[in-house]
Amino acid sequence: MESVRSDMDGLDDQALDLYVGHFDAREDALAWEVLVTAADARGASGHVWERLSDAAQAMGLDSEDAIYGPTVRLAMQHRTT
Repeated sequence: MESVRSDMDGLDDQALDLYVGHFDAREDALAWEVLVTAADARGASGHVWERLSDAAQAMGLDSEDAIYGPTVRLAMQHRTT
């Protein structure tokens, strides 16, 4: 996910701090969710959405996930647009 984060130019300090905190604590799904939220707010490129969707799949997150399902659906929606 660090490579995805590096593709997101201009990530604000609050989102970056939150991401780093989750990433350092090995809370990968929470760190991923921070990136998705920031990507949505900043209008990230299709390449970023592809990588975020791939990361969700690699972590075993899907659109039916009780916690992360809405965020997975958001990433999938952006990936196809």
